[in-house]
Amino acid sequence: MEESGKMGIYLLADNHKLYVGQTTELRNRLKQHDKGKTFWEKAFAVVLNNEFCTRDHLDCLERMTIEQAQLAQRLELENGNEGNRQNHLHDSIRSDCENIFDEIDTLLAVLNQDFFEKASEQKNHVSLEITHPVERIVPEENQIERSSESNEEIFYCRNAKQGIEARGKYRKDGFLLLRSSTLRLDHTPFMEQKTRLPAWKKKMIEEGVLKEQDGLLVLMDDCFIKGRPSASSDWILGKPSNGWMEWKNAEGKTLDELYRKNK
Repeated sequence: MEESGKMGIYLLADNHKLYVGQTTELRNRLKQHDKGKTFWEKAFAVVLNNEFCTRDHLDCLERMTIEQAQLAQRLELENGNEGNRQNHLHDSIRSDCENIFDEIDTLLAVLNQDFFEKASEQKNHVSLEITHPVERIVPEENQIERSSESNEEIFYCRNAKQGIEARGKYRKDGFLLLRSSTLRLDHTPFMEQKTRLPAWKKKMIEEGVLKEQDGLLVLMDDCFIKGRPSASSDWILGKPSNGWMEWKNAEGKTLDELYRKNK
């Protein structure tokens, strides 16, 4: 592919081992590994666009990816080093890389590649479980009382062109979606082919949690989606997304601005 000659990081894996690397020439580097590393059965390449094509971004993203793989402890890490440590990295670059990594994590998850998810948390990811990734929190008769709580900020996930507007409350372990939120009815071809979201939405319609109306899906009851913010935004928008950027408060500030850049 044309992009494979550009700057980025890559992951080599089999069912037991993982290697994370960086390069400015992806195509050539993968050819070298094809000869030099015999364990891997699958490869994933992440190409940085021009806005993020700096050595600092590359080093930071590689280091962040290695750290998350170490924390998850799902696969034996084959790296002989821990990536380049940068103690004086500018906050904006670190924030850029957090957003990029979140997108990487989301895309790998919908491909059922759980490199960065702890075994105890895997079942909570929206893309990996159909049976009940959405949990009813309280009976319908208690909705008015709970939704009227004023001490919790309301966030919005929108696509104005498609008429999508979901409202929710952020939790450390997921998102509480509020009744009457509207969601996309269909999905992108990628989501149709690579995820279980279509089957999941069909199940929620059958259970009365979702109702089709005017080409959209309407949420008939508050429900909770476990996992990263991207788990809920993927479901709402019908495509891979970065929930840290898609969810915004009434002033237009993203979750990323409020919960990651200010921490």
